[in-house]
Amino acid sequence: MQSYKTIMDGNTVNYYEYGDKNNHTIVCFHGLTGNGYYSFTEIAVLLENDFNLTIFDSPGHGETSSFNNESDYLFSKLAMWYQRMIQHVVSRPFYVMGHS
Repeated sequence: MQSYKTIMDGNTVNYYEYGDKNNHTIVCFHGLTGNGYYSFTEIAVLLENDFNLTIFDSPGHGETSSFNNESDYLFSKLAMWYQRMIQHVVSRPFYVMGHS
């Protein structure tokens, strides 16, 4: 497992990667509580030999900065944030896994 931080719109975004980048990628989204590490570590260690997992901490969770405006947490805006974040980090087709 590797932990990474990147900057988007002046805010810190934290994410984790498990497995070999040459394997198929699974992008993981955690629910409204917790963070990426605690939500997916148990399953990531089971999948990391066969997949590359990219696990984001959502805004205001884990080590990812909070949004400044409450309206930025609307699902439509979160979806746009994730789209931009994925384009920034993931460079090929991927599967999605999430929970809430």
